[in-house]
Formats: sequence, C-alpha cells, structure tokens
Amino acid sequence: MKELLLLIPIFLCSIVIGCKQNVEISKAETDFKQPIEYSSSEHAMKKTEYTLMIANPDYTLSLYEPKEGCYTGAYVLSNKKIQFNMEQFDEMTEKEHSIYIYNLRLGESFPVEWVLECISHLKTPHIILHPPNDELPYQDFLLDRTAKEFGEFYTPMFVQFYPNPQQYKGNPEEYKQFFSKAKAAFNTYASNTAFVWSIDSKSVYDSSIFYPGDEVVDWIGLNLYMPIYENGEKIKRNQWSSIDFFYYMYQHRKPLMLSQLAVSHYSNQDHGYYIQQAVDTITELYTIVPIRYPRIKAVHYMDFNNIEVAPNQKGNDNFSITDHSILLNMYRNLIHHTHYLDMVEIGETGSRDEEWFVSAYDVYEKDKQFFICKQMLEYEWKIPIPPEWELFQINSRGEVYYPLEKISSYLKFSIKIDENQKIIQIKK
Repeated sequence: MKELLLLIPIFLCSIVIGCKQNVEISKAETDFKQPIEYSSSEHAMKKTEYTLMIANPDYTLSLYEPKEGCYTGAYVLSNKKIQFNMEQFDEMTEKEHSIYIYNLRLGESFPVEWVLECISHLKTPHIILHPPNDELPYQDFLLDRTAKEFGEFYTPMFVQFYPNPQQYKGNPEEYKQFFSKAKAAFNTYASNTAFVWSIDSKSVYDSSIFYPGDEVVDWIGLNLYMPIYENGEKIKRNQWSSIDFFYYMYQHRKPLMLSQLAVSHYSNQDHGYYIQQAVDTITELYTIVPIRYPRIKAVHYMDFNNIEVAPNQKGNDNFSITDHSILLNMYRNLIHHTHYLDMVEIGETGSRDEEWFVSAYDVYEKDKQFFICKQMLEYEWKIPIPPEWELFQINSRGEVYYPLEKISSYLKFSIKIDENQKIIQIKK
C-alpha cells in the first residue's frame, strides 16, 4: 500500500508535465487560436516615433510622374538681382532644375518666348493660370482659346489651374464645374499638359469640398508660404501640421507637389533677420521629403523678395535664397541629394509601379512588440477583422490594438524595419 501511495504523486506529476507539453505544441501549431498574455499595465502601451509605410505593388503612374525621386522646381521671374534668369539660378545653385514657373491670367497672351527658352534649356514649363479678374473668375469662352495656345507647343507642361479655390467668388460647385470644363478643353487641344489642382496651407483643412475629382486632376499641390509675421503677430512655426493633413488626405489620389514653397529670412515689420530659422526650416523640409513623404514628387522654391515686388508696398518678407550666401549654400547642398531630379520623366506615364503610402496612424509599442490600431486595419488596409484575432488583441484606454508581427505573418505581409530612420515598411 505504501508503495502504491508513493507512485500516485509520480503519476500525477507525469500527467501535469504531459499536459504542459501538449499545450505548448498546440500553441505552436495553432498560432492564432491561443490568446497572448501582455502586461496588464495601461501605461505600458507607448506611442513610438516610427512611421509605417505600406506598399501598393500595382500603382499606375500619373502624367509625368517619376517612378522614384522628386523634381526640383523654381520661380525666378520676380528676382531682378539674378536678371529673372533660370540659367543664372541654376549656375548659382549648381543644379539643373527640372521645372520653372510662370504666372499668367486666363485670356492673357501666351508667353511664347519664355516657353521657347524653357524648351531650349531642357526645362519643363509650369504655368500658374489665374482668373482673368476677381469679379468674373469663370469665363468659359476663354478656355478653348487658351488650351489651343498651350497645345501649339507639344512639349510637356504643368498647368496649375486656379490655385487656392477658396479665394474666388462663387460656391464650390461652380469652381469644380469650371475646373472640369478647363480640363476637358485641355484634353482636346493640349493633352501635353498635366493639370495641377493646388490649395493654400492656411485653408487646407476645408479644401476637400473644392476638390474637382480624380478624373480631372493629374497632380495635387500645396502652396506653402512662411512669413515671419502674420496680422502683426510673430508666427509660431508648425509647418508639419498642414503638410501632414495635406499628405494624408491626398496621397492616395494623385502624385503630390509643394507647388509654391517660400520661407522668409527677413521681415521689415521688425527689421529683423531670421537666417538660422530659415536654414533650419528649409533644411528640415528638403531632408524629410525623401524619408517621410515619398508621394511628394516635386518641390518648387519661390526665389523672390516680396518686399520689393508686392503691389502697393504690402510685402513684408524676403523669401529669396539667392540673397544670402548662407541660404544659398544650404540650398545648394540640399538639392544635390540624388532624390532630387534635374529633368522631368515623360516616358513612364501610365505604367505600373510599386508605390509607398504612409499611414496616418501611429505605431505603438508594448512588451517590446509593435502594435497598430484597429482603425488602421479597417480604414487603410481595408481588412475585415477575423474572429480569432480577438484572442490576441489588446485594449488600452478604449482602443483596440493588434501586434504588427503577428497579423503580418497571418496575412503573409513582409516587414522591414529601419532603426535609423524610424520607418517600418510593409509589403503585401
């Protein structure tokens, strides 16, 4: 009897060990059928600095959109110190720019000589087409004639049509209808032109009601002017809020551009120089575009002193980088990055390419694992959540999160992590 009693605990122990082994084998085999235990602390879920990028392997390139890189563009026609000359700007910056800009009102004479000059120097013209006047912006009879003038030169061109739509009289529907008519006229008589719809950074948050539609837009632009003062108050700079909103709102629609970029380094309101502030801002912009904003495919710098050229002496800021050696050297170094292109690509339009899109949602970390929120899966990845995922989801402050590595394995997505740039790339 004693011997039997001694065997009982041994027998029970072997059962426990056997069960434990079976559980471990089952967990390894079923993978998604077992819950994962995480730290119960609410504070363990931390937002990271990582940016999540998702690849679309079957993206169709828009008109003149480069597969990789970003066009360099400039406006110099208000800068008399360099004789309004694109060649001189290229020489000073030691960079051949892809695109040069011209302002034109609808109905005005077409700038034939300037376009021919662009063509002779292998530059792509970018013409900002403004309304004929403020009182009657929408004049249909001018569209066909203007489109025919553009079509006489069968060379690649960008037309930034009626920028900043909130400034025109009429409602959003009038604007969109007129934009669509203009695109139809250019499709008929000047199919060489890429149509750019652009908005101002100050009004980006309510811009979507003016968007004419993907079928009539080739590129989407953001006009970003950064003066020192506004309404008598010094501006606290936060350019990223408007750029981020613009980027996340429109990156899935069309290639993006900073269609007009100008950063002030001097204000006559306090007669103050802000050289270092301008250097920091421009450096950050040109440095971060290749890393965080792969859908921005063109950046156009507006090189002019608005104090000299603004009508009625209303200009307060100097935006010219060629006015100051420190700014010029800084810009020269930035645009020599291989990401910045010196010629517009014309042969890739319509071809298929892999394109990277940036998630608008944050990446979180807990117990040394990365997590993404349920909204990202539903709204960006458009993935229905399988019932078995409830076993390893985690709830924190009313939000639902999933471990990135686990769901990527389940969906057969690959993950690449760049620790230096703080980027996580996902390929379907």
